[in-house]
Amino acid sequence: MENQVVTSFEKGNKLYKGKLYSEALEEFKRVTELDLTHYNAHFCVTKTLVRLERTEEGISYFQKYANLIPQEKQASYVSALANILTEENQANRALSLLEKVKDKLSSEESLNYIKALLGNSQKEEAIQMVINLPVGDIAEMYKKLNTPEIGNIIEPFIKLQQKETILKNYAINDDGYENAVSEVSKRLKFLRENKNSNHLEEFEKIKAFILQAQESLYQKTKSRIETNFNLSKAKEEIAILQKTGFDKDKISPLVNKLNNRQKAAQNKTLKKIMTIFGIVLLLGLCGFIGKTYWEDIKKMAGIGFDYENAIYELVKANNDKNLYQVMNHFSPYIEQFGKTEYPEPSFIENEYNNIWQNTPDLKINIKLIEKISDNIYDLYATYTYIKPSGETDEIPGKTRIVFDEDGKIIRYYEIE
Repeated sequence: MENQVVTSFEKGNKLYKGKLYSEALEEFKRVTELDLTHYNAHFCVTKTLVRLERTEEGISYFQKYANLIPQEKQASYVSALANILTEENQANRALSLLEKVKDKLSSEESLNYIKALLGNSQKEEAIQMVINLPVGDIAEMYKKLNTPEIGNIIEPFIKLQQKETILKNYAINDDGYENAVSEVSKRLKFLRENKNSNHLEEFEKIKAFILQAQESLYQKTKSRIETNFNLSKAKEEIAILQKTGFDKDKISPLVNKLNNRQKAAQNKTLKKIMTIFGIVLLLGLCGFIGKTYWEDIKKMAGIGFDYENAIYELVKANNDKNLYQVMNHFSPYIEQFGKTEYPEPSFIENEYNNIWQNTPDLKINIKLIEKISDNIYDLYATYTYIKPSGETDEIPGKTRIVFDEDGKIIRYYEIE
């Protein structure tokens, strides 16, 4: 008997999908005769009767056997039946069934309830159902409904809701901003709770408060950039202004100024690297590397030292971020410019590591090494790095390098 139940049920489903409803009905009834507790078969009898335009008979049949459906699934079955009734232009009967279980419907099942409301010309109620769904479900529900008649309300509501979420998730210490965002939240809540409200009028009020919040954020961001303070925060705030549709004519100058500030900061770091060897950091090398090392180096130095090759090795050591190899190229007696105190060895190491960490993609590219005299060379190079935007940029540099008689750098400085 079990095989007969399965066979007839599968056959009935195939016939139903092929819209051969009369034949399908016979198969589904056969299943219920073989197994009176088969609630899916009873439901299939119901929906097939509705498709055959025997609506009242179908609904009566469903109500007779609905008790066989597990309690936790009954709302889902009512929703499915209501959808079929709506498709068969019986939205009033669909709504009548759904009213009894509407509080038990999931977000997905609410779709059929909203369709039934619209089918009964209850536009305001349908709108309220949609905007009271969880925030993440509203846009998806509207897409599934595919109902332009409520688009003039739902579409702007979705956009305002998205802006509110973005603004609320970003906190700044500014009363004007916080108060404006709070008002936006209150107004959206008011719309959810009052179906007879004038949505379009309320939308204009909400837009005004959003603009207030944006203006407060704009002023905060502008101040950060002008004072060159916390540019990474300013970048985040510009992104928020862009996402919430703030005035592009106001945002554009901020973006340009921020990019210039960030590039200036990068260039400052790069320039520091370009002059780092001779001016600040290598003034305590004896203490850092040790006296024995310098004595060994002096013994190894000989006539005919290849200065040009030494410059290539120096640049390679810097690109490899090898601090000891970089220092190997400098004399412990390097001349000092603009400083009166020698830094501690630990300071040298920390400064180098900080610069390499802040510009991890930095690379020095040698363009030309020009010999000025026996021990003086000019290094023409470009310093390439990755900008915050992800683009590669570079700045040119020209550095004069002076070697001592042992082949070690005694002077290293930027020139025009």
